[in-house]
Amino acid sequence: MTNSEVYIVTTSLNLWWGFYGLDEPENGDYVWIYDRPDDRGEGLAKIFVGSDSRLRDILEMGAAAPPRFPADTELSRSDGEPAYLAEVRRLLASKRLEYRYLYDHPLAGRPLELEGPELPVDERGVRPCLIEVYPPSEHLDWQALESAVLAYCERFLDLRARRVVHLRPISPEEAIRSYTEYAYGFFGVTVFSEEQVEHMARRMGKSESEVRLLLDRGLQAGNPGMQE
Repeated sequence: MTNSEVYIVTTSLNLWWGFYGLDEPENGDYVWIYDRPDDRGEGLAKIFVGSDSRLRDILEMGAAAPPRFPADTELSRSDGEPAYLAEVRRLLASKRLEYRYLYDHPLAGRPLELEGPELPVDERGVRPCLIEVYPPSEHLDWQALESAVLAYCERFLDLRARRVVHLRPISPEEAIRSYTEYAYGFFGVTVFSEEQVEHMARRMGKSESEVRLLLDRGLQAGNPGMQE
């Protein structure tokens, strides 16, 4: 099936802060996918889109955190490394878009399963409850997110779309206002360097003077001490 557009909803303000260069880019986020410009229905899918930095975080936490899924406890090597860490290493070494399949816990009752006869099953014959998509990108920037969504739609939903539409986009103005409010609560008055302003201007597709004006407005809204 061919659609000119596919529609998504993301879940994190931090994602948009990273998109616009206000903060470090996110390493992953959950995405809801729809085939029409209306997010009130059930939707087509919920996925997680990650990045290389997300995979590195999993490796770093692997020794300290218990595995989430039963397949993670299976040993894949003689040195005792859990199978899921070996899989994460494989994904991290790949230079192409990859998928990671997560399965529901067998003790949680009837397992949650995604629909689709082509989905890989675990040793119980159970289909995954969530699919993670990893584009070959260090962080989750705008292009990486949208390329991952389009690839997922074509492979698993038989939906070949040419463009991703964000149903709940955060404008640069909204992002700046929310970020400065957040930063003020943690750090006090927020100061942006010239290099940061140049970076944000490139990310937002605006001139540096436009970005400075938006920052001044956002700082006034986010820093109570600056308001008259």
